[in-house]
Amino acid sequence: MIDGVTVHDSQVFYGTFVDAGVFPTATSPEMLGNNITVQNSSAYNLAGIGITLFVVTNGLMQNNVVHNTGQCPLNPGCAANTPGGLMDLYCHTCIIQNNEAYDIQDWSPYDGGDFDIDVWNTNNIVQYNYGHDAAGYCVSVFSAYNIVSTNQIIRYNVCSDNDQLANIADTGEIFMNTNGASVSGTLDGIEVYSNTFYFNPATPGPGFSTINADFSGTGPNIFKNNIVYSTVPNLIQTTSDFALDNNIYFTTSAAPKWNFNGIDYLSLASYQSSTGQEAHSLFTDPMMNSPTFDTVGRPVSAFTLLTGSPAIGVGTNVCTSLPAPCSMGTQDFWGNPLPSSSGLNIGAYQ
Repeated sequence: MIDGVTVHDSQVFYGTFVDAGVFPTATSPEMLGNNITVQNSSAYNLAGIGITLFVVTNGLMQNNVVHNTGQCPLNPGCAANTPGGLMDLYCHTCIIQNNEAYDIQDWSPYDGGDFDIDVWNTNNIVQYNYGHDAAGYCVSVFSAYNIVSTNQIIRYNVCSDNDQLANIADTGEIFMNTNGASVSGTLDGIEVYSNTFYFNPATPGPGFSTINADFSGTGPNIFKNNIVYSTVPNLIQTTSDFALDNNIYFTTSAAPKWNFNGIDYLSLASYQSSTGQEAHSLFTDPMMNSPTFDTVGRPVSAFTLLTGSPAIGVGTNVCTSLPAPCSMGTQDFWGNPLPSSSGLNIGAYQ
C-alpha cells in the first residue's frame, strides 16, 4: 500500500514506481507481485511518468492526481523512453479509477497520455477518471512482442482537450496501438462505453483511433454509449474489428467525417447505411453543461446533461450483447448509481 505520498520535481524518469516481479521469458516462469495499491497520492514536475505499476496482479491506482510529467529536459537520458501520467504494464486484473491527470507533456509522437494500459495486460478496468490537457491521448491500450492483450474495459471517464502536441500522428482521446510488424502483438476484447469526450486537438485527427492496432480472438470489441463532442471534423477512425452503436457525435466544425475500414463517410446516414454500424447513434448536440470544460479539479456540473438532452434514456445495456459474466458497474463518473438497464443515458453521466 502506497497511500498519501507526494512525489515531485524529480529528475529520475519515474515518480512513484512499483516493479513487483520479473517479466516472463522463454526460460523464466511468470512472476507477479500481488495486491498492490497506490492511492490518495500525487506526482508532478517529473521527467517521465507519474505513477506506474509493473508486473502486478490485483493492482489498484485510485484517487491520485498526476500532472506536469514528461518534462524530459529534467533528465537528458530520458529520451529513450516515453512519458505519461498513470500507467500499468504487465498488469493482470488491475483497476485505474477516480484519478485526475493533466498537463502531461511529450517529446515523442507516441505517448504523453493521461492513462496508459500498456503491453502484457489482461483484465484491466479504467473508470471514473478525469484526463485533460495532455500532449497525447486520454486513454490508450497497447500490445507488443507477440502478446495478446485481453479484456480491457474503459468506462465512465471524462476526457477533455487532450491531443495537444501539434504536428504529430494524432492519438485522439482513445488510442490503440500494437506497435507494428517488428514487435507486434494483438488486442482481444476491448470495451469502450459510457464515456464523455470533449475533443479539441492541436492538429485535426480522429477522437477514437484504432487503425494502428491488430486484433485477434473472439473477445468483444465495442464502442457504445459514448459522447464525442469535437471541434474538428474527424470523429472516429476504426475498422470492422469494432461494433459501434448508441453513440452521440457532434462537431462545432463543418463537414463531419467518420472513417471506417479506410473509407471516409461525410454523413452519419451514409456511414450507417454503408457499414451496418451505429444503427441507434445520433449526430446532434448532446446538450451538456459546459461541454468545453478543461479546468483543474474534477468537474462537478460540467459535462452533465441538460434537461431535454438527446442522450437521456437512449443508452444501451452493453451486457445484452456480451457473454456472461458481464456487469456495467454500479455508478457513473459523478458517483450516481446506475439506473435500471432500460433507463441508461449516453455518456458518463447517468
